[in-house]
Order: sequence, then C-alpha cells, then structure tokens
Amino acid sequence: MDCIEGIYRDMGWAVKNFHREDRRHERGIDLLCTKKDECVAFAVKKKPGQADITQLETFLANTKGMLPIYVYVNPPTRPFQERLEELQTNLEVWDSDKLHEELIYHESIPYLCFYFSAHPLFKNLIKIVKIIHEKRSTKCPPHEISPAEASTLWTVKDDCVKANYLLKFTHKKWAKTLMEKTEKHVKGYLTILDDVFEDLEIVNALCGEKIVSSFLDLSKKYPHVVGHYWEVVSHRTGWTSLIHSLEDEVEEANVERIVFDWIFRPRLPVMRDFYSSINHILEGFYGFAENIEDGLDWVFEDLIKMKI
Repeated sequence: MDCIEGIYRDMGWAVKNFHREDRRHERGIDLLCTKKDECVAFAVKKKPGQADITQLETFLANTKGMLPIYVYVNPPTRPFQERLEELQTNLEVWDSDKLHEELIYHESIPYLCFYFSAHPLFKNLIKIVKIIHEKRSTKCPPHEISPAEASTLWTVKDDCVKANYLLKFTHKKWAKTLMEKTEKHVKGYLTILDDVFEDLEIVNALCGEKIVSSFLDLSKKYPHVVGHYWEVVSHRTGWTSLIHSLEDEVEEANVERIVFDWIFRPRLPVMRDFYSSINHILEGFYGFAENIEDGLDWVFEDLIKMKI
C-alpha cells in the first residue's frame, strides 16, 4: 500500500492513507488520491476472502464518481472471486501481476528494493548474517589457530570470494547498459528485470547455497570463530551501524528488516529512476558480499596474530 501511495504522491496527487490517518472513517477505502477534479480510490487486501465481501460492497457504494481500484496480492477465495466478477464492471481490479506492472512502470524505488530482497540470493546472504548474529555472544578464547580451523575458515573464504567476484562481474556487466538507457517503457523494464534476476539466479546456483552451507559448517564446528567474526566486524567501517542495530535483537524477522535497511536505505537518495535503481541495487548485492568477505579477512588476520 505504501508503494501505491508513493507513486501517486510522486505524480502530484494528494493522498490520504486511511489505515494510517483515519481508520474510523475509511468506508471501505484504504487510499484516496485526489488531483483537481479527479479522484482515485483504492481498497487493498493481501488475500480477500468471504469475510471481505462486505468491505468490497461498502467500497463500491462509497466511491461513486471516483475511479475505484481493488487490489489483491494473493488469489481470493472462490466466494469472493464470484462476487468480484459480478461487480467487476463497476471497478478496476489489480491482481499481483497488474500491481507489479504498475509499480514498475511508475518506477517505485521502494518496491524495486523489496522485489530484489525476495530473490533467493538475497535470502541466502541474509542467512549468513543470521548465522553470525546467532553466535554473537560466543567468546573466542586466546589460542593458536589450528590447521582444522584454518582449513574450515578458508573454505568459507573461498566461497565468499567466488560470490563476491560473480556479483561484481554482474554489476559491471549491467552498469553501462543501465546508465545509458533513458526510454520509459514497461515491457522494456520487465525484460531487464527478468534478465537481471536470471543473472542473479546463476550466481545463487553457483555459490548461494554453498556459502550458507560453509558458514553453517564453521558455526557448528567452531562457534567461537563465528563469535569472533561478530566481535571483529563490530569495530569496522561498513559494519558498525548494522552491528549496533542487531546487538540486542532476538526476532529473526527483525534481523531481515534491519539488514534490508543496511543494504538499501543508504542508496535510496541516489536512486533516481528505474535504471539507476537497478544499478544501485546490484551494487548493494556486490557490497553485501564484499563486506562479508572483508570480515573473513579480518578474522583470519586476528586469529593468526592471537597469542595464547
């Protein structure tokens, strides 16, 4: 809903979000967008069911003279679908595909960030942070690094180098193409998204699951090394804001949200349009992997110097 609100505000419409501003008087309307004599009303549901039929009818009754748009993300239940089809001549309906096209065409930058954060590769990078976060309280006693520790740590490092290289290559491959484009065309946008997603799928297939597996192996065999990783990166540029935000966090869902903000929020001010946003998002993937690899280098250096 926030993304829909954002694109209408960007187009110069005044927008009232009843969920946030006036829930008691929403009359079935979630967003009301006005500009001069035009008025567009939105009702938004994740997965409408039979219990939502009354709201649909209320929505239609209170949007006469407006353009009513009903949005749903997941397919509705059969009773709701049947009633929606009966009323569909009186309103516009956006399913998840239509919503995706509208948000892409209008270059919703927050939506693009959310869209890429759902990619399996991003999810795997998140899993690595969760593994490190889980062992943050595990202390590393002073000791001489053993050959077995070094070997396991080197396996993780090797997998990170591959991921970092492939993401850097992917970003470099797309950067020039994206920054030279100016035409606004939804089909062109969708083609680029598909192609970029496919490239990230290749990176994920080559090293996404593997890097998570190697981090898990390190965490199970030598949890103190992963705990030391947390301690080492907590003082390093690029990591401090994330570590500070995660220090006392216990909810996994919140960990994902915090990492999302760490990767994407600093880049939002320079994401001007669709093309620059994709470029900076790919840069964010590459930067994420680079930070993880840097952390491993620092841990190696620290353990080698460690005295008993």
